[in-house]
Parts: sequence; C-alpha cells; structure tokens
Amino acid sequence: MKLNRCVIAIVAAMPVVLAHAAVVYQFECEPAAVDLAPGQTGQVAVSLVERLTDGSGSLLEARGGLGSFDLALAPGGTATDPAQLTGVLLDGRFDSAFNIVLPMAVIAGCDPLGPAGAAGAADGQTRRVGLAVFSVTAGAVVGETTIVTVGDYDTPEPGSFNSTFYWDDLEAAEPLDGAIAPAAFAVTVVPEPATALLLAAAAAAITAGKR
Repeated sequence: MKLNRCVIAIVAAMPVVLAHAAVVYQFECEPAAVDLAPGQTGQVAVSLVERLTDGSGSLLEARGGLGSFDLALAPGGTATDPAQLTGVLLDGRFDSAFNIVLPMAVIAGCDPLGPAGAAGAADGQTRRVGLAVFSVTAGAVVGETTIVTVGDYDTPEPGSFNSTFYWDDLEAAEPLDGAIAPAAFAVTVVPEPATALLLAAAAAAITAGKR
C-alpha cells in the first residue's frame, strides 16, 4: 500500500513522558535507528508502552486492553531526499472494518464484537502493545538522515479528535490521547555493501602506500 508524502509541522523538542493515574504511557519505535542503502526498504515496529509507577497496577490489564489507537507520523530533518513511508501492516488484534489509513496517519480499532482489546505482554513493570509495522524507503543521498516523529493523531483543533482508549471505554469518555508521549526513529542512508567494501579497500590501499 502506497502512502503519499505529506508535510506535517513538528516541534523539535525532547519528548516529555506524560502520566495517566500513576501509569506512564509512551509510544516506542523498534528499531529506533535504521541504516538503509539508497532506495532500500526497511521496517519499524511501533508499540504503546505502559510503565507502572508508585506501585500502581496495569490499567491496560484491568480495563480489557486497548480498544483503539491513532498515530501520526511526521518526517523531519534537513535531508534533501528524505525517506518515505511506503506501507503499514497493523497488528493482528486491530482488525476492525472501521480502520482508516491516511497519508502519514493511522486510526485503528479492535473488533468491537471481539472478546477483548489488545492487552499486550508484560515484562516486570512494563507492558507493550504492538500497534503496527511501518515500511520506510530510504532516499538516494548517502549520509542523509530523516527523523520520523511518531505521536498522537489530532485535527488542527487540539482535542477534537480522540480515538485512543481502553477496551471498556468504547465511547471514548476517558481517552488516552493526551497522556501518551511521542517517540521517533531515524533513517540514515548508507553506501551499498559493495560500494562500502570498495571504499574500505581504497582507504586501506592509501594507508599502506603512506607507510
């Protein structure tokens, strides 16, 4: 599925982790840095991470998991030929017929007739819910880096579109949208493997000639 490039304004600032009733939520990108040859395509998985603080219990577990989510992706940086988002594969739990994939944005929900939402897997005080895997294609200029910010999707009027909520809150009376800190991943264009080997050999020959 081809996603058209869209220019989205972003604020270049360090993300601030926000709390929701002693539970901290943040998006996470894995990997956070991708090295690709010119025109090569790689994948980045995006998850919602719940971290427990002050002895709190998991709200995702208590409230049936995540019922729906929305994401916006904003490429930024100074690359003259930036990386492009070229596809998205939703996690299998988000299989609703009402899913929407927009340029640089995804709105998806679990089947409302299903048994529960997406509760993810816990590891100590951390719980991760897989949301989607994005395909990203590198630009053509070796050495350039594109920074893609992943955050909450919203309309131009903040707070007018909230669609990240617990499974037991399908009316979105207590949305999580304002309580999730953004994340980011970097895509850097590196030489083709063969080119890299040739450059390394040339550098070694020059070094040997100077001895």
